[in-house]
Amino acid sequence: MLTQLDSWREALFIGLALSLSSTAMVLQVLKETGELELRHGRLGFSVLLFQDLAAIPMIAFVGLLSVSGENTHPMTLEGVLYGLAAIAAIALAGRYLLGWAFHFIARTGVSEAMTAFALLTIVVIEIIMESAGLSAALGAFIAGALLADSSYRHEIEADIKPFETLLLGLFFISIGMTLDLGLLASQAGVVVLAATGLMLVKGLILDRLGRRYGLAAAASRRFACALAQSGEFAFVLTAIAITTGVLTHDSASLINVIVTVTMLATPVALLGEKWLTAFLAKP
Repeated sequence: MLTQLDSWREALFIGLALSLSSTAMVLQVLKETGELELRHGRLGFSVLLFQDLAAIPMIAFVGLLSVSGENTHPMTLEGVLYGLAAIAAIALAGRYLLGWAFHFIARTGVSEAMTAFALLTIVVIEIIMESAGLSAALGAFIAGALLADSSYRHEIEADIKPFETLLLGLFFISIGMTLDLGLLASQAGVVVLAATGLMLVKGLILDRLGRRYGLAAAASRRFACALAQSGEFAFVLTAIAITTGVLTHDSASLINVIVTVTMLATPVALLGEKWLTAFLAKP
């Protein structure tokens, strides 16, 4: 339970995991409502982009908090330096070799070869990250950043676009299958209280930040309600935390349920804000 954390490591990790919002959900909702091009929508997109970038060092940071994982050992200073060296080597190699390799493949005129090489790049970087004592998920994020920096990023994006929705759906299906729904019955009070408190705290902070950056009251509320939930990166972080020993299975299951509840409550919060705006606008 959240009230019985074994150490400061759990508390720190849970705070980091819950601080990230859901990029997939928020962007989809804002796009469907036509708010993505509005000022609060663009501000929300900027925050989500920064959070996606912040998730990369968070994944690496989990290793520093490890104590007695199932598959890994606590990370030492030597391990940190070794991991940083591996990341630097991958960044340099990707910067100067990926472009040349994609240029050679593009000359063949076979689009499937470019897709296959992009997937091979991701797998190889994941293997290198695991051999360096870091997470494979961190390797996937670094590989994505290197591919995005390539001059052939538009071709790669077009090739993998058909798989994007499918893989995202499979990701959420796999997360849903691992949820312990019995916690909603056995610890309903804890789940509801934690989810409500999380959304209220994040919402109030985001609302004040929105107004500080010049948003009107209604736009600032929309901005806050859209990003008040926790997101899919929390599922990735809790899975890594279990293998590194930062979280127990029970704590991770409770965190995942709380995150799911906040994501489900986001459309309700947006509808409530829309009703409130219409009510306040009445003469």
